[in-house]
Amino acid sequence: MFLFANEMPITLEALDANGGVLSGMAASLRHLDGERAVVALSSQIPASYLHWGTRVRFQVADGCRATTLLAW
Repeated sequence: MFLFANEMPITLEALDANGGVLSGMAASLRHLDGERAVVALSSQIPASYLHWGTRVRFQVADGCRATTLLAW
């Protein structure tokens, strides 16, 4: 479990069915716990690739990478 005193800046990547990157966008990682993460995007960032069931990937500072389905 990672607990953050402040948000951690990350790049959130929206993935296609083969794991290729469709889009990358600046985001903030607010909480990471096992299989769940809370990620925030600025309302000014276009996020047309993000919808229910989109596969997303991000990497945290220590090199750990997480790939998951987007749900909100």
